Amino acid sequence: MTNQMITVNFIDFFKNEVFLQVAFPYDDLPDVFETASTVQFSNKVYSVVEASPADSKDFLKTKEVFLTLLKTQLEPSKSFSNVLTVSQEQPQFIDSSPFNAFQYKIVEKEWRQSEFLKNESRSDSEIELKQVKNLMVNGVSGENKEHIHIRKNTNSLDLDLDLSELKEVLGVEEVGSLIYSENNKFIKNGFALKTKMATYYGTVENGIVKRLCVGEYYNENVVTELLQLTLDFKLVWIDWCQAIIF
Repeated sequence: MTNQMITVNFIDFFKNEVFLQVAFPYDDLPDVFETASTVQFSNKVYSVVEASPADSKDFLKTKEVFLTLLKTQLEPSKSFSNVLTVSQEQPQFIDSSPFNAFQYKIVEKEWRQSEFLKNESRSDSEIELKQVKNLMVNGVSGENKEHIHIRKNTNSLDLDLDLSELKEVLGVEEVGSLIYSENNKFIKNGFALKTKMATYYGTVENGIVKRLCVGEYYNENVVTELLQLTLDFKLVWIDWCQAIIF
């Protein structure tokens, strides 16, 4: 037992700045701040993205800890009528699918708008995001209004995830087919998975997942599940329509 106080600095993930600083008794803090764990205050729940230092033995010495937090509530981007970016890579189609537990339909502009990429793709992704953010600011008037940024630099790296392992992490068993609404055909190698939080879709070849995207959110706290996937499989998650990456 110790009566020492530890200053906890809460950092906003997107703004990269401290938004709250509170002194807590050392004994009230956890032994380790685990990444993807949650903290709650002011009736809001946040996921811990990073803790420095994370171990109580270390922050007992420094008397300070920095927690980078991400609010667990995201706004779903399900309106694709006026998107500012699309992927250069477009799906191919077939007349049948090996997965028949359920069917999940996406529209043309929904393809890869909320997706997971390998960590190695982060730098290329951030370059693409700069273009998207520029359109958000400058592409809403004049001649640029209808301009769409075509993403070309994030297509080269397949995820190469084991589908069985992905199902286990998400706690699902059923695999559904993926259908393109515009022509009502199955997407080649397409698949879909449903959790209590969201529907995931992508492509898989011989049991190896090549693309993994997020479709509908059923729970506004879905970010906890997304963050866990990035940690378990060493990925980054990007919502291109909202210009979010973590």
